[in-house]
Amino acid sequence: MQNTKLVLIIDDEPVIAWLLASAFRDRGHGVEIATNGMDGLAQARRHPPDAVVLDVMMPEMDGFSVLEALRSDPNTAAIPVLLMSAAFEPSYRQRADQQGGVFIEKPFDWAKLVRTVESMLFSGDPAAA
Repeated sequence: MQNTKLVLIIDDEPVIAWLLASAFRDRGHGVEIATNGMDGLAQARRHPPDAVVLDVMMPEMDGFSVLEALRSDPNTAAIPVLLMSAAFEPSYRQRADQQGGVFIEKPFDWAKLVRTVESMLFSGDPAAA
């Protein structure tokens, strides 16, 4: 990978976070992990990543609340965000689109997820997929 990017993974399931981190590291990207929305938001504000991979269903602060907070901060507003959830609701895709994110349903194809995030990273379009 010629252009190393920093990907922030926010997921309360440690195994999923670790697997995602491994997939992005294998492609040459830097990775940071947060295990909840509040910590992820704090990390993104402290050191803005190039992209965020974000679980929707988390305790205390769900993924859509994190996305809304990211979009309301000028320092993080343009970061591409991919939301994911195993508890698919038809409105999730629409909510993600409205907030400038991309939604995928779990279980997902790992290679496709990585390609989608890389497309978002290198196209400069938060909604590229």
